Amino acid sequence: SDSTLLAWNQIEQMADHKTNSGENLFDFESHTHTHRNLSAALAEGHQDTNDGLAIVKHELAESMKLMEQKTGRRPRFLALPYGGGGWDAQPDSRTFSVIKSIAREIGYYGIRTSRRDIPNDLTTDPYKLGAQITMLSITSYDQFVQRLKNLE
Repeated sequence: SDSTLLAWNQIEQMADHKTNSGENLFDFESHTHTHRNLSAALAEGHQDTNDGLAIVKHELAESMKLMEQKTGRRPRFLALPYGGGGWDAQPDSRTFSVIKSIAREIGYYGIRTSRRDIPNDLTTDPYKLGAQITMLSITSYDQFVQRLKNLE
């Protein structure tokens, strides 16, 4: 249910919270505007490739604009919905380069994928970052704790 999601006023309060040294304690990044599967939108093309491109541009630009309005800071990174991005299987292998290009054009510094097999080091493409841990709405608290322990 939506009652488990953060409300904008909670996000705004968190975004304003500072450490004792004056640094922002929380950063909020983009997960698209409506949580749409961008690869599917491009692959389907909605009968027209330009429609798919328009959907991706809208999803990324609207999310950036809204996050900046609400938090006072422009998001730098994008995490694609449904684990999309950077996969080697269809449709992502056809669509990811397009999503990456649009994200760069709009002003994102990088894309965080759901892939745990991508190393995050100086050789990693910032528009194809690997995941440290993945969380779903069905992930339990105990599973979350175990995933954090596995990072150590």
